[in-house]
Amino acid sequence: WSEARRSANAQVSQAAQIALANRSFGRLAEFHALADESGALELVHGDLSPDHIIIADNGDVAFIDFGQSSGRGLPHPLAVGERGTMPYAAPERLRGEGASQAGDVYALAACFAFLALGRSPIEELGSDAALLVQLAEQGLDASTLAPLVDPPAAQESAWLRALRLEPEQRPNAKEVSDWLGAARPASPGTPHSS
Repeated sequence: WSEARRSANAQVSQAAQIALANRSFGRLAEFHALADESGALELVHGDLSPDHIIIADNGDVAFIDFGQSSGRGLPHPLAVGERGTMPYAAPERLRGEGASQAGDVYALAACFAFLALGRSPIEELGSDAALLVQLAEQGLDASTLAPLVDPPAAQESAWLRALRLEPEQRPNAKEVSDWLGAARPASPGTPHSS
């Protein structure tokens, strides 16, 4: 969605953002929950960013570019340079600790910070190395998601928990989707500019 968002410079209403986030986290929860007769597949996308999220005309959501994905029996071989897409990748991913479902949750929440702000959710630091260090050590400032909901995200909101530095402290994708579903009724149709 990023190119269309940048070229249109359109503002997406809060209700449309919540509806889109609800669908997106619902899709991520479905992906994470996939299983076969042997149990959970433990699937991880590994590189969620605005460029890897497709929104259909009917408002449905799909993820693309599974080049950094992993799953049960297929550990993610973290090659040099495969740390996800800054500034969306989770801090542990940027530190070289590998991909996880908790990292996918962080990355998707960071994508919605981009949508809420209409720009990158971080300030330019002058170099990729400086940005890498800042994000790996501190993560994304969760207050960037305040424009996404009205009133702004409370201290214990799912958004703030989704962007926590430590992956074990983050909610899973279903928990975020459930919170979003309760936060505001989903608006019908495709999210649109206001």
